[in-house]
Amino acid sequence: MKPPLEMAAKPELPSTTRDYVQLGGERCADGAHLLFVPVIPMGSIVMRGLMPLLLLNQTYGRMHAVRTSYLEFGRPTLNASMDARLQHHAAVHGPPSVCVVLKYPQRAALEHCRRAGAVVLLDCIDNHRCFAGGTLAELREYDAALVQTHEHAAFARGRGVRAAVLPHPHGDHRYVRPRPALNWQLKGVGFIFGDPKNMLSREVQRMFCHACVRANATLYLIHSPSNGVLQPPRAVRCEQWLLKSEANSSRLAPPEAMALDGRAHAGARHPAAPPRQRACGGRQEHWSAACPSRRQGSSDLGEASPAAAGARAVDSLPPLRDLTGQHRFFSSEASRKVQQLVDVGILWPPSPRAGHSAMATRNRPPTRMHWWLSQGIPVIGYPMPAYIDAARRINYPLELMNITSAESLEAALCQLAPHRRRTCLQDAVVRGGDLASPINSALELLAVACRVSEASGKPLNRIPMSSYAIQPLTRNLIRGGR
Repeated sequence: MKPPLEMAAKPELPSTTRDYVQLGGERCADGAHLLFVPVIPMGSIVMRGLMPLLLLNQTYGRMHAVRTSYLEFGRPTLNASMDARLQHHAAVHGPPSVCVVLKYPQRAALEHCRRAGAVVLLDCIDNHRCFAGGTLAELREYDAALVQTHEHAAFARGRGVRAAVLPHPHGDHRYVRPRPALNWQLKGVGFIFGDPKNMLSREVQRMFCHACVRANATLYLIHSPSNGVLQPPRAVRCEQWLLKSEANSSRLAPPEAMALDGRAHAGARHPAAPPRQRACGGRQEHWSAACPSRRQGSSDLGEASPAAAGARAVDSLPPLRDLTGQHRFFSSEASRKVQQLVDVGILWPPSPRAGHSAMATRNRPPTRMHWWLSQGIPVIGYPMPAYIDAARRINYPLELMNITSAESLEAALCQLAPHRRRTCLQDAVVRGGDLASPINSALELLAVACRVSEASGKPLNRIPMSSYAIQPLTRNLIRGGR
């Protein structure tokens, strides 16, 4: 007999994947008040609280009519209890219609929002305890949990937790990102990492080097520290990682860029490259995937309606301000250098963390994939659930997200060597960058709130807000928010 936890399974919520920007916004929650409730001032609340707050307030009236606010940590309620802070916030900015509690369950926040009649969501971003029994029991008291993958959503639903998938966005605030020019030959392969603990192991780096040498490509490492700026790509000296016999087995000399000082520059990319890419070790490779299509009418793929499909809804909109500083990772001299040098990005699983279950590690957010998509660069990668989900959202070939060995890595690089195949993928890649943009993710959150409202039988309160103060968009709010 199944345990009671399994018998209380929740139904799956309808998909909310859309290109909301091209559709002109999301109006299902108009008249509501969305409140972000941070529990602990950590870095993840910037991307999941402060950033959507700033973007939704900048697009109020043009793309939606939802008042959005954020519970501050600073004065005048610096040392007050959670309930006192929420009461003060409601008196100034109005009672909430939707509460998004960030990362950790919080009893006082849950009870305050319930008393206000709000839909209460718990955003599990980076909280590995959302896979543990004790936290799952707490999550059943919320109207829904926001999770990163469909696998996690199914896991939670089977344990009585209503769950909605809202993937972590990238941080590029632009409505539209320019497409990088595609190099005729595949000459550069990139791997980006933030935490040095997630740097490639020696064994994996050797595997990457071997595949890159055989593909006549340079391997680049890109460091993206959370407290710094994106670093320029650094070329790996792969000859140091390979035995002489391994290097010779490729029947190719190591690319000249590998013998440089390790700092990538525009002239480091095979100045004497042959006119054609080598033929994948003499094997005849077949690409089984067709060009990703934009099937009209397929809402699960986020298609625009026919009326909006031919128009660029963003052309007349003012640019979005970025007060969070995320632009330094997406539009900089270093990112432009990446676009010049790297033709394909590689995604690899993060290192396990102490105290995290295997399932929590496996279901990490698609942060790195979304970074590559925001740069307009095709990717190949290990079949993490978040990467598979992201590929499905844009009809991207799943075989390119199935890199588990040296052989599959080399085969994927062979598949993407021809220029026409990378050209074929670029529409899907750019589309993925649009769907994972901060503004699209913020608008999707409104759609998720509406779906949860319907599923829970709790109508959204549409509150006249004219007598309440609008929370100003200032750098002090950003600093005080964390």
